[in-house]
Amino acid sequence: MNQTRRDMLKLAGLALATGAVPGRALAAPAPQKISIEEFARGVDAVDCLAKNWSAVTARGKSGEVNAMTAGWGGLGNAWKKPVCTVYIGPHYTRKLIDETGRFSISYFEGAHKQELTYLGTHTGAEEKDKIAKAGLHLVDLDGRPAIAEGRWACVCRVLLRHELSAADFIDASIPRDIYGSLGWSVMYCAEIESAWKLS
Repeated sequence: MNQTRRDMLKLAGLALATGAVPGRALAAPAPQKISIEEFARGVDAVDCLAKNWSAVTARGKSGEVNAMTAGWGGLGNAWKKPVCTVYIGPHYTRKLIDETGRFSISYFEGAHKQELTYLGTHTGAEEKDKIAKAGLHLVDLDGRPAIAEGRWACVCRVLLRHELSAADFIDASIPRDIYGSLGWSVMYCAEIESAWKLS
């Protein structure tokens, strides 16, 4: 075995050791579980979503994993719990969330826009290896999958599921201008069960 091959296998071994699923070798530190307070200080819930995006990842009952890019949501407190909200249109990831009531969100800090664009413009219903094709990797966070390339992540349990309709909006421009052709979002309010620093 030549040195180049040895180096490649060593790098792949490092990726596997940190819990990353290889689509390509990923040399990264192992995820670090952190407090909700540290997570909240690290994630700018406006910039991380509006400018840098996030990735919502879910595993269905059969074990299938899918992820999608998300730019709508928030972080806060509700019902005496730390929560996140996400708004998810008629995507395959939504089906998996509804099967288990669990998902993760990986928050990014400006990098990986090309990969996230791919993740957000292809459907897991048709591409079962969409995450690898996007050039991204999965990492295990206490048994829940997340996108390893993010900076921060949280693992969430759905508390409230509400399918939006035109009647829900006080501002009529939102259903008119946003939802005309997209299909209605489901709003999930979910408890943050654990928080992580990924890189």
